[in-house]
Amino acid sequence: MRSAIAFVVGLFVLAPIGSLAAQRDSSSATNGTIHGREVLTEPAARSGTRRDTVCRGERRPEHSAAVAGRAIDADADRPLAGAEVQATWMEFRTDRSTRRSAATKRVVVAKAGDAGEYRICGVPTETLFTLQLRNDGRASPELTLMIAAEEGAIARDLSLSARSAPTIAALDSLASAAGSERTAPTDELRLVGTAALTGVVRGLSGEPIAGVQLHVRHAHPTTTSDESGRFVLGDLPAGTQMLVARSPGYTTAELPVELRSGTSVDRPVLLVRPLTLDAIQATDLEAFDAMRRTYPYGQFLTQEQIDGKKSATEAVDLFDDLLGFTALGRGPNARLISNMALANHRACSEAKVFVEGKPGRGINDVKPGQIAGIEAYADDAFVPSRYAGHGDCGVIVIWLRKSTSPTSHAATALRANGYP
Repeated sequence: MRSAIAFVVGLFVLAPIGSLAAQRDSSSATNGTIHGREVLTEPAARSGTRRDTVCRGERRPEHSAAVAGRAIDADADRPLAGAEVQATWMEFRTDRSTRRSAATKRVVVAKAGDAGEYRICGVPTETLFTLQLRNDGRASPELTLMIAAEEGAIARDLSLSARSAPTIAALDSLASAAGSERTAPTDELRLVGTAALTGVVRGLSGEPIAGVQLHVRHAHPTTTSDESGRFVLGDLPAGTQMLVARSPGYTTAELPVELRSGTSVDRPVLLVRPLTLDAIQATDLEAFDAMRRTYPYGQFLTQEQIDGKKSATEAVDLFDDLLGFTALGRGPNARLISNMALANHRACSEAKVFVEGKPGRGINDVKPGQIAGIEAYADDAFVPSRYAGHGDCGVIVIWLRKSTSPTSHAATALRANGYP
């Protein structure tokens, strides 16, 4: 992508990526661009200021952020005025009288201006959401993103090719065919074009990975990485696309790419081995961080969010009005009930609690100040495979704080795949 969005004194200022890079080298509080997703990297204390700059004059819920950018015509590389950008996420709201919560899909649509600019305010932080560009009955793939609480606002340009983008009707038909399954829709559209994509697939330690199957979602060409981890894909549709990489023993990687007709783009790919219960180490929080940033079927509390709940004296207090769970009791008798699981299984009395990967624990066996992160899965349909067989009544996973910080390479690697 040849341009990104910079936010200066509340105005959108278009600047080439090269000039942004120069700013980044000369200032400790400027903007950085990661594969078309501009991260506003000023100090965390100013995250609210960045969000307010983008969303000036708009109502902003607590713990919310903003996403802004440009809609681009991928065929002509010019603004796509009047196009719609649709953001979708799940909200968990609690009825304070019944103390029951339910998941609700939230859809927000923004229309691009004359310069292709758009903004969406009120996006919840630390929550996965999808972003899709729509115009004249056609749509880009849905990008899955998340805005960290300390970021406040991000910029994400989206592009669409009228020549090769699928119709909204075709995408809706695929989604309906997928039914209630959690897997991505099959690539029955088999779109083609003249764009190309190359890259190298590597693991966390930097080693190349051979034999990885790669394809662009809804496109016809597929390929496999060679012994050096390198891959080449041709005849691809232009616009914002999703590259999918699969290999046995690794978590499937889905990452956004910007393609243009007649142009080849180089894109590195990272694959991460999922941790099993037997492999989880008591000093390792990388599994929590990876799940929080890439898994759309759970609810998560970070250490920062936990520390923000000053009134929580017991771990069960952290679930007050959060995560679709109802908290009952105090002390050693405290328990959590998943509202969704209870509706499906009336015999459920409490969710299964794992502490550092070990089951059979009580929710108040640890204090809030000892907890580094919490994963919560409301029903067995949402539980990751490593907790299979334990999810009928919901699963709570608690990670403890350590004397040393977790290694940083996982977060850096995830950023390489277009995630924050």
